[in-house]
Amino acid sequence: MMYDVIVIGSGLSGSVCALKCALSNLNVLVIEKLAHLGGTSSLSTLRMAVCGSKMQHKANIIDNEDIFLQDISKLTNGLNHINLTKKLVQNSKYGLDFLLQNGCEFKNEIMWQDGHSVPRTLIPKNGALSILSPLHNKLLNLKNCDILVQHQVLDVKLDHDMTITTIKNLKNGNIYEVKPNIAVVFATGGYARDKKFRTIQNPLTANIASKTSIGANADSLKILLGLNATPILLSQMRYAFDFPLEIIKYSIIVSRKNTKRFLNENIQRQELGFKILTDMNAKSSELFPIAIFDANGIDNFDNPDILYDLTSKNTLKKFESLGQIALHYDINARLLEKIVNIYNSDVKNGIDSEFSKQINDYEIKPLSSPPFFAMEVAPLLNYTQGGVMIDDHARVLDTDQKNIANIYAIGEAVGGVHGESRLISTSSTECVVFGLIAANDIINKKI
Repeated sequence: MMYDVIVIGSGLSGSVCALKCALSNLNVLVIEKLAHLGGTSSLSTLRMAVCGSKMQHKANIIDNEDIFLQDISKLTNGLNHINLTKKLVQNSKYGLDFLLQNGCEFKNEIMWQDGHSVPRTLIPKNGALSILSPLHNKLLNLKNCDILVQHQVLDVKLDHDMTITTIKNLKNGNIYEVKPNIAVVFATGGYARDKKFRTIQNPLTANIASKTSIGANADSLKILLGLNATPILLSQMRYAFDFPLEIIKYSIIVSRKNTKRFLNENIQRQELGFKILTDMNAKSSELFPIAIFDANGIDNFDNPDILYDLTSKNTLKKFESLGQIALHYDINARLLEKIVNIYNSDVKNGIDSEFSKQINDYEIKPLSSPPFFAMEVAPLLNYTQGGVMIDDHARVLDTDQKNIANIYAIGEAVGGVHGESRLISTSSTECVVFGLIAANDIINKKI
C-alpha cells in the first residue's frame, strides 16, 4: 500500500494523530519499535487537565483559558513558547471531545491537583488502557491503516519534495524504504532513558533512574537534528519521586555525606529534585539523601494506603530510634541527634531558622515520637521538556525558523510547550491536542 502519512510512535500523540488521519480517509502507516503499542503512554496514568469540560460545569467550577494558561506559565520560568502553550490551553476540550467520541472513558469525577488553581483533571476509568485501547483497537480495524511493531526508523531524508523513510525490521533485520505522499510525523516521545545523551545536556542526571519506556532514547531526535531541526530546551527534564510529594513536608531530609539538612522540605517536586542533585554534585556524592519521619508525621499521611504501599515495597523502613537510622544508613549518630534537636526546637518556636520551611502548620510537629521511619529520596526522570521546535501547526522548524518540508513532531518529541517545568497532567493534554493539530494540517494538504 502507498501511504499518505507515516506516524513514528504509537503512544498517545501518535495514536491520536494516526486515527484522525485514518478517519479522514488518508492511508496511514504507524511504526513502533517495541513489540507492543503504547510507548511511555502505556506506563502513565494519562490523567488529563482540561478547561471547560462537562465535569467542571456539573461541579460549577469556574475556569477559563486565561486561568489555565497562568497555571502552566507559573512553572515555565519564561522558557516556554507562549504560542504553543496557548494552543494546548485553547484546544484542551477539543482534544477531550475527540477521545470521548472514539470510545475513551473517564471516571465521573474531577481532580484538583497541585499547581492547578481549580479542579480540572480528568481520570481515565481504568488507567492508560481506558484511553489507549480504544484508539489502538480502532486503528487495528481500519483497512487504510497499517501498524508495524518491532520496526525502527533508521533515517529520514528529504529528496526535493519527496520524504524517504528508511525502516528496519527488528525481527529479521530487513531494511527497506517507504515514501509517504504527504508527511512523516515524529511522535517518538522523550529521551529520559538515553543516559549518554541526557547527561551531555544535563550532567546532574548522570546517576538517576527513569521509569519511562525502554524505548525512550534520543535516536529519533538525532534524526530530526540531522534534518537541521531547531533543538530547544534539551537540558530541561522533569523530576519525579517514588512517593506522593505531599508527605515529604512531615520529614527532614538529611545528606548522607555530612549528616546535615540542606533544604526546605516543603517545596515543589522540580525544585526538590534539583536541590538534591546539586547538593550531591557539590559534595561529590552518589548517595541519595534520606527523609526521616516519626509516628506523628506518619499519622498525618492523607491516605493510609500510602504507608502500606511504601512499607510493603520496603521503600519506607521502620526504626525504633534515631541511632538505628544512623547505623543503617551509615551516617553520624551524634550529628543526626543534633540536627533533629535544632529542628524540634524550631518547630516549637514556629520558625525554621535554617531553611524557612513553613512549620507553623498545626500538622507539623517535632520529630520526637517513635517509631521512626526513613527512606531514600531519589529523584527519577519521567519526562523531558526538550525536543525540536515546531510552529502552530506542529510542523518542524529548521535553524532558520522555516518549515522542514513534510516533517511534523508532536508530544514529548517537541520542546517549548512547557519550559523549565511542566504542570501535572498537561502532558496528556499536549499529546492529544498537538496530535490533532498535526493531523488537521496534514488532512488540509490532502484536500
